[in-house]
Amino acid sequence: MTVLHFLSCVSITYIPLYIAYKSTKVGEFKALSTVGYGLIGNILTQLAKMMFLATFLPSFDSTIFSVLQELVRLVNVLIDLFSIYTLLQMSHAPKDVRAFGIGLGWVIADVLPRFFSLWVGALPLEFDANQLIGSLQSNVNCAHTVAIVLLLASASRRSSSSSSKNSGSNRSITSLFNDFLATATSSSFSVLIYLTLPTVLNYLKLQAGFSAFYLLLVDLKISAFNCYIIYRGLSQELSTSSPPTSR
Repeated sequence: MTVLHFLSCVSITYIPLYIAYKSTKVGEFKALSTVGYGLIGNILTQLAKMMFLATFLPSFDSTIFSVLQELVRLVNVLIDLFSIYTLLQMSHAPKDVRAFGIGLGWVIADVLPRFFSLWVGALPLEFDANQLIGSLQSNVNCAHTVAIVLLLASASRRSSSSSSKNSGSNRSITSLFNDFLATATSSSFSVLIYLTLPTVLNYLKLQAGFSAFYLLLVDLKISAFNCYIIYRGLSQELSTSSPPTSR
């Protein structure tokens, strides 16, 4: 029974990512290199953040809600978004698969460490529903992150038209960061939701005492709402940019 529970959690966590790869243009173009590009970019970003946090910031008590800790969490997410934006600018992959491929690789790197927590948490004799809930929540987080990557890719095409002569590989970090701020500002509502959602969930968990199941519901509702906003915006942009069909 414990093995079945472990396999169920692993399947819920990783099979949707495989389906997303095979059922989209990323799989059609066999753009594994683009997925690997996003995966390696995420790993390098997390290593850089770990070194920075270990060097300059004290350790925090994760059982207590702290404003300073949440500010650090917000900066962490902001660094992730800047890294994703940099990957989008520096990638030479086809535009049809660039954003989704990098986003898919990024979220794969996010969920890879979860296998070890599942190995420890889902195999004991005592059944723990939190592992199953965590697997479902990882799917919600992956979908939300990929949607944000698509939004950044779309917004960057609009905001960087004035600097289109400079390729991403030839631009300085300052120039990339300024363009990233302009891109994030143009999509401020959705980016703000993505930035503050971890703080909201942590507040509900530590201050309001929400259980893992209710946290999953809140995460699902907010993420689905934000993904819907992003989908509507991208659909409208696609419809306005596509040339009219001749009759």
